[in-house]
Amino acid sequence: MRWTYVRKVHLIAAIRAGEITFDQACRRYDLSTEELLGWQRMLDRYGPEGLRVTRLMQYRRAEG
Repeated sequence: MRWTYVRKVHLIAAIRAGEITFDQACRRYDLSTEELLGWQRMLDRYGPEGLRVTRLMQYRRAEG
């Protein structure tokens, strides 16, 4: 599965709405805890655009 920023946003929204648990999402989509937590952090900090791969790399470099 290709993780577009839209899919990431939808998954995080589903977790926050209680439709799926964090652990279920990690297992179902074979994601690490760190990866999913990172998506949540980037979404909270930068909004949906922060989950675009090119933006994500820029933000991570800036956070160093």
